[in-house]
Amino acid sequence: MKCKAYLTIYLALSLTVMLSVVMVLLMGVKKNTIRMEEELALNTAGWSALAEYHQELFRQYDLFFIDTSYGSGFPEIEALGEHVKDYANKPFSVDFRNDFYSVGYGKMRGKINYDSK
Repeated sequence: MKCKAYLTIYLALSLTVMLSVVMVLLMGVKKNTIRMEEELALNTAGWSALAEYHQELFRQYDLFFIDTSYGSGFPEIEALGEHVKDYANKPFSVDFRNDFYSVGYGKMRGKINYDSK
């Protein structure tokens, strides 16, 4: 009767391994969800910027023209980039504190890091 606790030890070790596997899977799901939401935000931002084309020029002359001055009088391509960044950050500026599904999305609140690869 020396080894009565073998089942308890076996279950404790097995449960530890199973819980670690489940936690790794959940972390992977969280990471992929964040990546997918960032990708969708950037895709939507690109389409939103392209939707600001000058419709009259397109209708009459088949020219796809985007006014990059945005009312400033000085057209710059950087202004279009800033406009796309503003569109991309809009979904992440919403406050999700009372939303059950946003638990653990602390890294998503804020702005998208455009320099990361």
